[in-house]
Amino acid sequence: MSDNPSLNDISILPDHIKIDLSTKTGILILKSKTTEGRAFKIKTTRPKDYVVEPSLGIILPFQEFRINIKLTPDSSVLKDTFYQGNMVFTDFSYFLNPSDHRFKLELYKFDWRRNLEELRAFLKEKNPKGIEKKLDVMVVGSKQNVSTMERCVFVDYFTWVFVIVTFLRIVKNILL
Repeated sequence: MSDNPSLNDISILPDHIKIDLSTKTGILILKSKTTEGRAFKIKTTRPKDYVVEPSLGIILPFQEFRINIKLTPDSSVLKDTFYQGNMVFTDFSYFLNPSDHRFKLELYKFDWRRNLEELRAFLKEKNPKGIEKKLDVMVVGSKQNVSTMERCVFVDYFTWVFVIVTFLRIVKNILL
């Protein structure tokens, strides 16, 4: 039996990081398919943009583990052009540039009966061989971001009503 885990040992759902801009969060689920424990560590190329909780953990046999990913308040993702407040949106999804925004999931064989402190020591002392999976980042938005468009339509209607009322007053004054 190999000391190295396999990507067949777990399911990764979804197969990329999906960030919902309305909540500024995403969830990654790791599901164990084995009777043995697995440990994981997850890193990002942009630690100032994302908070990953937890970034290290132990997956129990045949169990699932949820990893929460949140955008930081100063995240560059929120400053990208497709998320500016003065733009009109419809439903969209967008993969961020993988050379800038990417996560690396490391998977290790590890006894699931041990604790996190033992996992940290294991990773530090043994420098174990694991496998890596790179995960791209997708940003998802929805029509709830179209309030700017709704305001523009209201202003447009209001402008036309104002023009018509003004015109009618002028016509009334001319005729009387």
